[in-house]
Amino acid sequence: MSLVTKYPYLGPRVRFLKSKLLDMNIIKNIIFTTSPDEFFSSLGNTSYSSIISRLSKDTSTQEFGLRVKENVAREVASIAITAPHLVRKALMDYLLKFEIDNIKSIAKAILANMDRRSLEASLNMAVEEAMGRRHIMVDLISSSNLSDLSDRLKAQGHVAYRAFSKALELMHNHQDIQIAILDTLLESSYIEALTHYVRYDDSLKEVVTDMVDFYNLNILLRGSLWNLSAQVIDDLTIKFGNVYKVPPEEPGRLLESLSQHPIVANILSVVRQATIVDAVRLLHASYFTYMMKKAKTIFGKYTEFAPGAALVISHARDLEGDMVSSIFNMVKLNISKDIRQELFILL
Repeated sequence: MSLVTKYPYLGPRVRFLKSKLLDMNIIKNIIFTTSPDEFFSSLGNTSYSSIISRLSKDTSTQEFGLRVKENVAREVASIAITAPHLVRKALMDYLLKFEIDNIKSIAKAILANMDRRSLEASLNMAVEEAMGRRHIMVDLISSSNLSDLSDRLKAQGHVAYRAFSKALELMHNHQDIQIAILDTLLESSYIEALTHYVRYDDSLKEVVTDMVDFYNLNILLRGSLWNLSAQVIDDLTIKFGNVYKVPPEEPGRLLESLSQHPIVANILSVVRQATIVDAVRLLHASYFTYMMKKAKTIFGKYTEFAPGAALVISHARDLEGDMVSSIFNMVKLNISKDIRQELFILL
């Protein structure tokens, strides 16, 4: 049975989301906008117009990022709700990514002693409503401390519990990088959930394998930067696909050992004498460009009717939103154009 016959209504919805992606020239142009007004104006005739129309030049970077995430969550949910069973299950698990962002926000709020009203305003409730999981957040928001939050995740049987427990253990011993640990480790939760679907469809397997690959690469580079032992780094990786390890004999040659990886090779092509700090700083931009190319590959190899096409275009849209939010942050903070050029040189 062909994919068109098997998933006849999936292709048009996937194509529609694909059509919302920004042209790379637009992304490059907004990098060097000089004010929020100019930034918003540059996006005024794009798929971000519905977001921009509700904001002003005084909008905080936090609010802008939240509105972008809410929009992406709704777009992905709109495909998931009407998709065939396998695609719906995979996309609903992908949407857990946004719920995990909420869990990160709750944990950070606890660390910062943020008041409840401010915390609630910072959460992406659009995704909870789309998944019918608002009650999950209502419970977690009431956490009195990080241990209580962990206990509540365990009681819920939440997919993020195991990663959160590992994060707490590391945070206890590395208090100077607590936020970085939270942001990095909790990503494994939804990605591990997606690995359950790879046996059912080759296109899903190809996309999920790349997502796991990036996570493991990120853990390896950041873990090395954080001076974690090779064993601890290995314990934090997802045991699927490629599992990278610190070279046991010459840990200082880590980047050299990874130089053939396309994401790392992309970085080394513009920063010849790159350090691990350089690699970590540019890693997400390199991954963004890599996944944009991967989306084209999946469409060409499997067509837009494939389950993997729905997942990769959803992920590409989210990664694009992250880039746009990061650029707005640079504009809002009036970061110099030279620094912006360095940070987004791979786009």
